[in-house]
Amino acid sequence: MIVDKPGFSMYNSRIVCSDKMHKAKREGIVFHGFREEMESMTKLKRVLCGTLSALMLVSMPLISGCSTPEIAMTVDGREFTTGEYLAYLLHTFQQMDRSYYLSYYAAQGVDIWSQTFTYGEGDDAQKLKLSDYIKQVAQDTIIRQIVLKREMEANNLSPREEDREVMKEDTAGLTNDVLLAYGINKEHYMAMAEAVYTYERGLFFGLFDKGGPQEMSEEDILKYFNDYYLSYKIIELSLTEDGKDMDDEAKQEQLDKLEKYLKLYETEKDFDKVLAQYKEDINPTTTGTGTGSTTTTTTAPSATTTTNPTGTGTGTGTTGTGTGTGTGDEDEEEEENTDPNRHDIDANLYGDEDFTNAVKSVKIGEAKIVEYKKGGTTSTAALILRLDPAVQEGKTKDEILEDSREDILYGAKYEEYNKDILAKVEELRKETTVDKTAIRMCDPKNFMK
Repeated sequence: MIVDKPGFSMYNSRIVCSDKMHKAKREGIVFHGFREEMESMTKLKRVLCGTLSALMLVSMPLISGCSTPEIAMTVDGREFTTGEYLAYLLHTFQQMDRSYYLSYYAAQGVDIWSQTFTYGEGDDAQKLKLSDYIKQVAQDTIIRQIVLKREMEANNLSPREEDREVMKEDTAGLTNDVLLAYGINKEHYMAMAEAVYTYERGLFFGLFDKGGPQEMSEEDILKYFNDYYLSYKIIELSLTEDGKDMDDEAKQEQLDKLEKYLKLYETEKDFDKVLAQYKEDINPTTTGTGTGSTTTTTTAPSATTTTNPTGTGTGTGTTGTGTGTGTGDEDEEEEENTDPNRHDIDANLYGDEDFTNAVKSVKIGEAKIVEYKKGGTTSTAALILRLDPAVQEGKTKDEILEDSREDILYGAKYEEYNKDILAKVEELRKETTVDKTAIRMCDPKNFMK
């Protein structure tokens, strides 16, 4: 089962770090005038940001001059060369690029480097410009990998071979010449890749999966699935116009539309046919077949839009910002979804309580019109057909549970696990020194020249 939720996705059971996973605070970056374009940029994002090779657009070194310090960081006696630090810096830039469409906005003439990001939480929070933010997250990522490796050793765990294979596949096309253009040799880059691809997953699933010292029982896995997993098909209409709730007449028109589709469903008993008719109604030039994704009338991303970021990830220090290495395999994921009109979400992670409560208000097997505040703010109405998450064509419930196993472990255990890891990161930070000259001379801006 592919679970879709804002900011979080699983692909081939690989953890993708997300807002929920790391409680990232991303306010302060607003690209005026490009919001609409961003919403349709999935495929361009893949081209610009999906692979390392796509970012290797320059031949100039990231750092210059012969006075660059050899050692950039020392973590509890472990020295990281400037080249090793650059590998983590590049990795962090890639993830920021994927998350915020940096390459796209820069190509539109936006000064992305003047944007600010919130680093830290509470009284310790700081507003950092993009370059400084990337540098800080890269440093935090290094510290976190040391913690993860120590915890694996303490629990007699090691990276999983399947994660190593993914890492090898995703880095197979790299050459030393490409990396040296950035002052990074392939050995340093591969050491970084080994850490960010395998340590987090090796530790987390080693602890909580079958045979781990904190193994989640089969009973608890089933309970979590039954408590939080929601499946449905949807036609969603906005009840908001120009940022304000519609007047009664306009609202009633939207509700009447949904009532029409509800009656059609009661006649046809086939929600895919209803969706096809809906799409034909809003775009008469398109012939509906009942196999496409749900279309919404809102300009903002639908609460039910499937997110397909791919790759592996790791959290980073006190920022709580996640990083992950993308593969550009979104099309492959879409092909695995045999029913693209169906949505499967984990209500515990989804982040929109009003919406998930609306879905829960519909009985399994029932179609119903519901109203809710999408994102807690936007008045919305929808015709929802609720499905049984334990019923999928060609699969038994046991197979569905097994397919969802890593998603469930993440939903149930990650928050507590990450809290413990971050505490250890903070402790290790006391044993960390940074060469400010080396950090200053490593400028992520050069990744886009």
